[in-house]
Amino acid sequence: MLLLLAIALLAQLAGRFDVPYPVFLVAGGLAIALIPGIPRLRLEPDVVFLVFLPPLLYAAAFTASPRDLRAQAGRIALLAIALVVLTVVVVAAVARVVLGELSWPMAFVLGAVLAPTDPVAATSVFRRTPVPERVAVVVEGESLVNDGVGLTLYRAAVGAAAAGAFSLGSAALSLVLVATGGVAIGLAIGWALNALKRRVQEPEIEITLSLFTPYAAYVAADRIGASGVLAAVAIGVYSGWRSTEVLLPETRVKVRAFWGALAFILDSMLFVLVGLQLPVVLDALAPRQLSHYLVPALAVAVSVMAVRMGFVLALAAIRARLPDVIEEPLPRGERLVVGWSGMRGAVSLAAALAIPLDAGGRDVVLLVTFTTILVTLVVQGLTLPRLVRACGLERSAEDERQEQEARLQAAEAALQRLDRAGAEDEAPDTTVERLRTTYLEHAERAAAELGDGDAETEDSSEAYAQLRGLTLEAERDAILKLRRAGKLSSDAARRLQHELDLAESRLRS
Repeated sequence: MLLLLAIALLAQLAGRFDVPYPVFLVAGGLAIALIPGIPRLRLEPDVVFLVFLPPLLYAAAFTASPRDLRAQAGRIALLAIALVVLTVVVVAAVARVVLGELSWPMAFVLGAVLAPTDPVAATSVFRRTPVPERVAVVVEGESLVNDGVGLTLYRAAVGAAAAGAFSLGSAALSLVLVATGGVAIGLAIGWALNALKRRVQEPEIEITLSLFTPYAAYVAADRIGASGVLAAVAIGVYSGWRSTEVLLPETRVKVRAFWGALAFILDSMLFVLVGLQLPVVLDALAPRQLSHYLVPALAVAVSVMAVRMGFVLALAAIRARLPDVIEEPLPRGERLVVGWSGMRGAVSLAAALAIPLDAGGRDVVLLVTFTTILVTLVVQGLTLPRLVRACGLERSAEDERQEQEARLQAAEAALQRLDRAGAEDEAPDTTVERLRTTYLEHAERAAAELGDGDAETEDSSEAYAQLRGLTLEAERDAILKLRRAGKLSSDAARRLQHELDLAESRLRS
């Protein structure tokens, strides 16, 4: 109960101070952990991997566009595979230099732990500071895939640390099989469940099935040794792609509202729990002094950020030599934002906590992981919005124009359909004219936003929004008065208020 209350208060404060909420939540968790008498909450790895991760990946993948992911597949693959492997190697080398007591196998475990980025942190920044769609697709697509790649390498590294030997060929083959199996299972289960959802009409049952969906794919894939992460991502992308064919309009609205709230609660809880792990990390390190490991841990954190930025910036130089192999790099400003969007989070911490207790160096890996998460979240999370603005990458006028053009074309298509309905006597003339007036207003507002209308039209569009807001408020007051006077049932009042809420949300969109 206190955790949920803390999430609500900290998220509200983050919005008030215009700070990305993951930063505020982690800092809040740290502050709570330092309060005397607060019970210690240990973040169990299985809870993260089996309870939190599947729905979070599914929610992010559900809104992803297969077309956009396919268009950026080359860039996403470079970041999610090549960069992950490079990060493992560089972090292992740096850890061996600054932490001499860490063996090479455990150094590679640390590299695998820190390789995947957090699937939520950067996108939460992009929601507050919109970026070009291409940048968002690359960063989000990378975070969806690199968790599966990183965790596969992590398992290979942990096995090598336990056995004292490592086979590169075996690890590469395992990565291919695990990834392919995860995607195949996700798509197969997605196809089967979507066939079932076609027969469901009730939104509540559909929401229940949608909550079952990511867990079904994740657990099935994990049980046979495939990537549960990629299974959850695959089924999320597939379900989102087919949602317009499978779900009724009312159901889609409710499903998206449910998943928006659930994803916020789950990822917020994870960030607070990350901060609350400070006592667990310090207990693992005891009786050794924290100060002895702080500078080496910061060095590893800096190397994690540096290798990502260096890799992203170097792609332009690499493509100049290999134009047929490397995809054309993003413009410099977009590359800077992508390179600075590599925050680490709960997945890395859960992987570190899952290292066997008897593994030598586990405590050091845990401390370095915790430090890297804090440094990347705080440093990159606080500066990323400023970098976006400095690079001039806030949502472009072209993006706005495309949206308004789509609104205008949709309104014109509706008007053409009304003309045909009137000509063929499909509805009474009065009904056709009422709808025609509505869609003419939609078209005029879109044309005004595009600059194709006159100043009077634009002013009337703003006046329309203001006046419509006042009329909706008057409607709501009238319904409440009737309800208080006992002249309207509770069910009817809720239905009418829901209609007004939908109308007002459309007005503000």
